[in-house]
Amino acid sequence: MVYVTTLLYVLMVLPLRIIARVDIGERSTVQLRLHALFFTLQFDGIVERGESGLFFSVRPRGRDGRQGAPLSLPARSVVRPALQNRRARRYIARHVHVRRLEADVRLGCSQAADTARLCGALMGALAALSGALRRRLRVAPRLRVEPDFAQPALLASLRCIIVVLPGDIMATAALGLLHGLRRSARRAIPAKLR
Repeated sequence: MVYVTTLLYVLMVLPLRIIARVDIGERSTVQLRLHALFFTLQFDGIVERGESGLFFSVRPRGRDGRQGAPLSLPARSVVRPALQNRRARRYIARHVHVRRLEADVRLGCSQAADTARLCGALMGALAALSGALRRRLRVAPRLRVEPDFAQPALLASLRCIIVVLPGDIMATAALGLLHGLRRSARRAIPAKLR
């Protein structure tokens, strides 16, 4: 029992490197690689719109390139509880460390002048965002805008490396779950009893 407890403790405090790539275009895709010690897990995902909103369809990928069975998760139930809770957001901001952040945007309109104006405005906005990210995340982001004068296009690619402890992921999920339970309990109690 002591060995199992020690192993679980080591797994909770062992830094987890998450290498993520998100491509947004006609079809939004996500690629994740999780590194911890000598273990590597890879996932391919697609963001799809279903009848009840957005879904993450995630497929694990083996070393030989074969993909496993897909797992579909509703985006609202996964992301919203943690992001609505102020304590969970502060916890994430304090404990998640971004090591690298790169973004590429390819933008094109039907008119070359409109493409140039939009790219210039986007470059100005990204320059301000770059300064804010540098102060907040303590990382120098590389944000690039490439005009496409040949055809209308809007393609974006985001790559980042995040270092986090598995215990921090569990704590954030627990904070989000507790927030959701508290909100549902408040809704269940009639207003007269409050």
